[in-house]
Amino acid sequence: LTYAPSLLPIVIQQINRWTRKQTPNEAGRLIFSTDSQGKPAVVFIGFKNSDAKEGEAAFKGFVELGPLENASGMIPYEKLNTMLDSYSVPGHRLHWGLHLERLDLKPFKKALETFTSLVTEHPEAASSFVSFEFHHTDKIASVPTEATAFAHRAPVYNALVTTQWEKAAFTAVAQAATRELADTIAKAASTDLATNIGYPNYADGVAGKNKTDTYSKLAFGANYERLQEVKKMYDPEGVFSKWFAIQPAA
Repeated sequence: LTYAPSLLPIVIQQINRWTRKQTPNEAGRLIFSTDSQGKPAVVFIGFKNSDAKEGEAAFKGFVELGPLENASGMIPYEKLNTMLDSYSVPGHRLHWGLHLERLDLKPFKKALETFTSLVTEHPEAASSFVSFEFHHTDKIASVPTEATAFAHRAPVYNALVTTQWEKAAFTAVAQAATRELADTIAKAASTDLATNIGYPNYADGVAGKNKTDTYSKLAFGANYERLQEVKKMYDPEGVFSKWFAIQPAA
């Protein structure tokens, strides 16, 4: 479902209404991207593992908002799993993630404003996007934090800034713009980007900073010390030292 940017406030209102009755087999994603003419667009994608009738009922409220385009329909999983292939092309790409605890309008509004400025001032970044994920948080939180290495099981929502460009000369500008956009969202949500790294798989911006274990501790939380013991046992020399590297226990 594609909406005019001016409809963002009522889209956020509808997302809040939907998440209050969301079932475990439903998910959604709000995306700020550009249309075929390079103009900013607001897109909502709803998923429901069900038949067409149930899916249409679950997201009826979004259709009633009056989208510019409605491409909803039953999609085989095989096709669904290839829908992002067009974004996975050779070139330069940087992810920066964070978590949102509430679905207030302010962070989304600031994100759209900053994203619009980015793609308007820098057409090289037109294939970039900002994504917000709405999974059923109760299911994620139902697994105890200490049960697995993954520590981010609080009822929060993932936000992801993805900047894409082709020419190496644009890299420094893209890196600065990515952090600025993520920081803008964080501040609008009253959180700190220095400690809110979001879903670790989205944390390109800090994942390679392995001179200390500051960000690894943020990624693995209370499980970090246990992982240090495992590291000491199986990889004391630090052969596996990329992404969020773990320092072996002393």
